[in-house]
Amino acid sequence: LFDENGDNHINFQEFLVGLSVFCPKGSLEEKLKFSFKIYDFDGDGRISRDELMKMLEASLIENHLNLTPEQINDLVDATFGEADGDGDGKIDFEEYRKMVM
Repeated sequence: LFDENGDNHINFQEFLVGLSVFCPKGSLEEKLKFSFKIYDFDGDGRISRDELMKMLEASLIENHLNLTPEQINDLVDATFGEADGDGDGKIDFEEYRKMVM
């Protein structure tokens, strides 16, 4: 998320820029882009079903919530049904923006 130049190291400037998103002066656009990157594990600019599934599973574990695999799959299906406007099986940034705004 913070490694903007892709060198697999986070320098101090990248760290500060990444944290600035949480500052009250951070724009809504910056916050949206940052939150999108959290889901886009591979950095391809799109959220796949697998990426959403992994994030959902991690969130459930973190919050001590137990859902069956079928329930998790239903949530992913519902999210893609709502967000994947062009039906390509991925959620791009504009689709993400529409879903969360």
